[in-house]
Amino acid sequence: MVPQRRCQRVRATGILVLLLTATFVTPAVGKNISTLPIPQQGKASLTHYDLTLGALASCGCSTGSTYFPTAALSQAAYGSSLASGPACGQCFNLTLLQTYGATPEWLLNDEQRRNASVVVKITDKCPAPPLYDPDKTWCGATASKPNKAGFFLHFDVSSPSPAIPLSFFPVNASYGYNDFGSWIVDFEQVPCERWAGWGNQSALGLDASLTTQSGCCPANPLSDNSVCPAFSLKAAASHLRIAPTAAALVLLAFANSLVFIA
Repeated sequence: MVPQRRCQRVRATGILVLLLTATFVTPAVGKNISTLPIPQQGKASLTHYDLTLGALASCGCSTGSTYFPTAALSQAAYGSSLASGPACGQCFNLTLLQTYGATPEWLLNDEQRRNASVVVKITDKCPAPPLYDPDKTWCGATASKPNKAGFFLHFDVSSPSPAIPLSFFPVNASYGYNDFGSWIVDFEQVPCERWAGWGNQSALGLDASLTTQSGCCPANPLSDNSVCPAFSLKAAASHLRIAPTAAALVLLAFANSLVFIA
C-alpha cells in the first residue's frame, strides 16, 4: 500500500510580488522552451489537481471551459514556459490503464477501461523544474529524458470537478484507500467535436477578458490546423515589453502554478 497522491495548487506569493514590481517580464531561457512533439497516440502518466470553477488558466481559454473536462499538459509538450503554448486547445481521449505507484500495481480489465475514458481539452500548463517541480516527479520530461514514470507526456486533469468527479477513477477496496492519485493512460489526439464542451459557446475560444496578444485557445486545432505560438519563445525573440493584458496573464499563470508533491 502507498499513500494517496494528488497534485496541490499553491500560490506563488513571493514570485507574484516580484513580478508586480517589474516593468518587463524576463523571457525564459532556451532550455525551458521545448519543441517536444506530441504523437497522435501513445501512453502517458496522469494525475489530478484542483482548478477552481471559473478560473483563468495558462492558455487563457474561456473560463466557461472549467465546467467541462480539462487538463494541464507537461511543459515540454505544452511548448511554452510562460502563458499560452502550442498545445493549448488540443483535445485528447484519455483511457486509464493501470495505477502507478501502488503495491502491487492494479491493471484495469477491459470493462473498467471502457468506463474510465474521457476527452479533455488542454487549457493549462504543468510546470517543469527547477522552479516548480524540484523532485522532477511528473512534469520535468524533456525531449531526451522522460519523467519519473518513464513517459514524455504527463496529463494533470482537473478533478474533482462537475465534469470529472472523483468517482470517475476506479476504486479497489483491497488497497484500503479510494484515490490512487497517479495512473498510466492511453492517449489519442481527437477532434474537439468529441469534447463535452463543444456544443457550449461559453466554453470555447479565448476568454473575453483577453486578446490574442495575451492568450491563445483555438476551438478545434486538430481539424482546422490552428496552432498557438509559444508565448515564451515569442517574448524571447521580440525583446519587447509585454502588453498589460499579457503581463496580467503571466502573473496569473505564476500565481496559479502547481507544486507537485510525491
